[in-house]
Amino acid sequence: MIVMTVEGAPSQKLIDLSDEMMESFFKYSGISQYRKLCFAAHELVTNAVEAVLRQQETAGSDHRIEARMPGMFIRMELNGEDIVITISAQGALRDGRLTAEIPRISFDDLLQEERGKGLLMAKRLSDQLTFEQDGEGRIIMQLRKKGGIDHQEDTQKG
Repeated sequence: MIVMTVEGAPSQKLIDLSDEMMESFFKYSGISQYRKLCFAAHELVTNAVEAVLRQQETAGSDHRIEARMPGMFIRMELNGEDIVITISAQGALRDGRLTAEIPRISFDDLLQEERGKGLLMAKRLSDQLTFEQDGEGRIIMQLRKKGGIDHQEDTQKG
């Protein structure tokens, strides 16, 4: 098993760094069509960064909200032929009274949003894509892909 992690504040610089690291990681894994998986992972990281920055703006404009420094954690795992990418984004909101005000959205609803088209592509390019959001503003997205062959295409042909 090989694991790489990146942790930092949400920013374009973090997106760029994760893009570079994921491209190298996917090349090393030997997965077919690794560039498509790079695109899928890029979309997940970009969406997580944008979500945290939106929360940060809300915290800055609403004096009732006690803000904390948001953080992001990206974990890339290669276990045999399986690749698992986990993106965890801790939002900026900390006031317990306001956790009910954090918009709750299902993954299927998120995929149908105007700006959710990259997530829709990421879902199509992976074998499994999950999304979780807790009451504290943390978002966790996980992408799973089998290495070597494109299992998604095999299941659609049969």
